[in-house]
Amino acid sequence: MFINAFNFQHNPPRGWYRQFLPDIGNAPILEVDFLDSLNGYAKTGANSAGESYLLKTTTGGDNWTIARLDSNSGSSAQMKFLNKDSGIIVVNLTEPFASDLFRTTDGGNSWDSLRRPATFFVYDGISVLSMNEIWAVCNSQFTGSVWRSLDGGQSWQRMLALLVTNNPTEYTWLIQGLALSVTGMTFIHM
Repeated sequence: MFINAFNFQHNPPRGWYRQFLPDIGNAPILEVDFLDSLNGYAKTGANSAGESYLLKTTTGGDNWTIARLDSNSGSSAQMKFLNKDSGIIVVNLTEPFASDLFRTTDGGNSWDSLRRPATFFVYDGISVLSMNEIWAVCNSQFTGSVWRSLDGGQSWQRMLALLVTNNPTEYTWLIQGLALSVTGMTFIHM
């Protein structure tokens, strides 16, 4: 992984320099999210053993630790951290074919499993406005829709009830809302 040094409190070498990760078995890095110049997270896809990782740094990327290891998982880069301690990640499972949503409030030391809106639900997109308000998009045939939780993922409400064959095909998270396209129609919720 290469990170461009900027806005550090100490004086590391300028420009790009190589960062070393813990052994993650060649799992690809899918998303990197820095909260400030020191604290960040990286989400990987699955390696050949079916393991995916959430990595954490508190040193601007100089050192990384494994904050979470998931076995029997597929690739998912969906994560949202509101601060260095509180965040939500999606883990796609290979058996059964579904996704799970997990929450941490202690920087990844422990994780709580959140409820799915439906049994075979795959999170195609999430937006975390607070640790209580979470929006999710799913475009599968029977559970596809836009869902909202106001209690941190303990219960879900379907916000856009679509026909079985007309599920969201494209969506964009806005600053405080969602725009999605369904068979040529555009819906915006602010």
